[in-house]
Amino acid sequence: MFRLWKGWIPQRAKNALIATLLSLVSVLTGCEYATQPMQQASPVAGLVTLDGKPIADVAVQMTFGSQPRAIGVTDENGEFRLNIPEQKRDGCIVGLKRVTIMPQSSEKLAKDLPAVYSQFSEYFVEVLPDAENRFEFALKRSPGISKWTNPAMPMKGD
Repeated sequence: MFRLWKGWIPQRAKNALIATLLSLVSVLTGCEYATQPMQQASPVAGLVTLDGKPIADVAVQMTFGSQPRAIGVTDENGEFRLNIPEQKRDGCIVGLKRVTIMPQSSEKLAKDLPAVYSQFSEYFVEVLPDAENRFEFALKRSPGISKWTNPAMPMKGD
């Protein structure tokens, strides 16, 4: 009986079947972004201040719908540059973006930075195509008086 089963499928057919199954599995498990055309991205940078002083180690994230997120972390001068980790490229996908700003590590800063800038953010900016988009986020401990630059326009001097 074992001999009959062993000889039932020729070796060439087994090899072809295995190759076909491996090809099918590799196609079906491919990266989701590999099958979608790359959307246009533009460079995005800026400055984050809290009560007029630059703040370091704060994550700035821009998202919209199912588009890949863009994220950057401020340095000691409050400066940030965004990149798209899922696509391993610099910048942010062009268009309207929801902005969230959240502390990376400091507990004191987490207490000082109101939730309106992070999980409850209703702040939006527009990333323009073929432009150096630079935004200044002037945050306040009292969020009702926060000043954001005009979301559709880069900062002066760029």
